[in-house]
Amino acid sequence: MGTYVFIELPPPLGEWIDAPETLFPVRVSEAEDLQRPEAPQPEWILFELERYLEENPAKQARLAKPGAQLAFHTALELFTSGLKEESLQFYELSLRLLPDAVPVRTNYAVALHALCYRDAALAQYRLLIGQTSAREHLRVRILAAEILSLHGEHAAVVELLDPLAREVFPADAEFWDLLGDAREEVARKPGPPGFVVTVRNGLREGLQVEFSGQARIGRALENEICLPDVDVSRVHAFIEPQGDHCVLLDNGSANGTTVNGSRVSGPVTVRPGDVVRCATIELAVSAAGR
Repeated sequence: MGTYVFIELPPPLGEWIDAPETLFPVRVSEAEDLQRPEAPQPEWILFELERYLEENPAKQARLAKPGAQLAFHTALELFTSGLKEESLQFYELSLRLLPDAVPVRTNYAVALHALCYRDAALAQYRLLIGQTSAREHLRVRILAAEILSLHGEHAAVVELLDPLAREVFPADAEFWDLLGDAREEVARKPGPPGFVVTVRNGLREGLQVEFSGQARIGRALENEICLPDVDVSRVHAFIEPQGDHCVLLDNGSANGTTVNGSRVSGPVTVRPGDVVRCATIELAVSAAGR
């Protein structure tokens, strides 16, 4: 383990957090360079914070909020400076420290979208849809619908936007264009049957994710079905519709996958009503629209 000292944030970094008097841990060897006000280095202070929390996980509660705020503002600065790819790791750090921070997740999703990481962006939009109201965060729904439309998932666009057309009636031309085009496509030909997984326990209990193509299940944020639990592997399993059922495949996860209590050792059929368990997290499978 390293030897750390605690430093004040050099200006103007202290203005980025609610409690500017917070002291941040850095290794003794890095302290002098990281305290210079003429060349503030928030990225390196955050790298030091990550290292410290890996070695001292019990300290995370005290440093989570200021660390998340510093990481968020660092990501924003990088993104607006054109360093969009580099901003992602700091959005992700901020979300690891404060997973329920809606502004952080929104900006992270938009950054992924701007970089054309559409599947990862859509996964974040889906989490936001589960966290926010349509009236206050309509734009999140429109951006999600934009990606679904590009994927050819027109029925999903209708399912997402149609209730808002009746309940919110947005004054947004893009909303109506997306919904109108999706309605026409759905009327032209029926899409493949979709399925829904509902998280039954853990941090995302109650979250519902609909899918009509292959979906990844795991702890990593880029998974379509994201389960932020330490016992779940980064990419734990895959599930893919096949007509009236799905095929589930464990991805060599550390803690295993079961279907209705039976451990998965190869591709296995999953039908509506079945319960999938990834490590300690249970997912109920149902047909979309039922």
